[in-house]
Amino acid sequence: MVEKERKSPFIHYFDKTPEGIRCPHFWILSASLGCAYFCKYCYLNLSLRYQKGELPIFYSNQDKMVGEVSEWLEKTETPSVLNCGELSDSLAFEKKLHLLDRLVPLFEKQSKHKLLLLTKSADRDIDFLNFHKPTSQVVLSWSVNCNQVWQDYEKSAPNPFERLSAAYTYMRRGWKVRIRIDPIVPIEDWTSEYNRIVEVINMLPSPNFRVTLGTIRCFPTLKNFCPPSGVFNHCIDNGDPDRRLRLPFPVRKSIYQWFARRLKVKVALCKETEKMIEETNLKSPCNCML
Repeated sequence: MVEKERKSPFIHYFDKTPEGIRCPHFWILSASLGCAYFCKYCYLNLSLRYQKGELPIFYSNQDKMVGEVSEWLEKTETPSVLNCGELSDSLAFEKKLHLLDRLVPLFEKQSKHKLLLLTKSADRDIDFLNFHKPTSQVVLSWSVNCNQVWQDYEKSAPNPFERLSAAYTYMRRGWKVRIRIDPIVPIEDWTSEYNRIVEVINMLPSPNFRVTLGTIRCFPTLKNFCPPSGVFNHCIDNGDPDRRLRLPFPVRKSIYQWFARRLKVKVALCKETEKMIEETNLKSPCNCML
């Protein structure tokens, strides 16, 4: 990682979602920038840093970050989630950065807001999560995919079954865990591939966690900057309000319905159209919401 001082605020509010797309406005904590996994479909590929192959950034002025988080917790009136996994992986560098040591105690002192940690990490030996008493004010959200998509497009990330094993470890420790299957890619024989993931998720011990689903999608320009992997070959312009390219509507609908029939927990959709949510009746709140 590269260490530098952050000049701009660590926290900002994302409110760019257009009408017709279900993605709530939310708060982002930029505790670091960039990811170790370089997934081929990632929207971070649009950034100039990724195109230059630059290393992830760790911000050296952590006292400033802690001060901003403390102020946000005190002054934000509406119960909210602070998303720490939008511009980087929340746990990939935790053994080096020790951000949880500074962030979690701030959230433990209050009961209104939650900290969301989104990750593809499979590290089951993070000392803070193993030895600190779990708090309901922190949510661990694992992003997983089927084995073939991992091999084709996420090869720098841990195996998805290792990620689920890590999720299981921290769930047993008492931490609040959520799962995200995203982006679902309609590879050949996708039902068999994803059924293996579904079977493992259904074996997780807690009946109260939720799973958020999302299918492969991108802004048109992302196709130009991603490696020539073919991951976006099935995406078309459906005329959606956010101008993202997605799988054809009937294909996405059948995929979501397939998962909903098999998963034994609450299912929500990520960055989908209001029309899709109404037709599938998958109206549960997604992982980023309270």
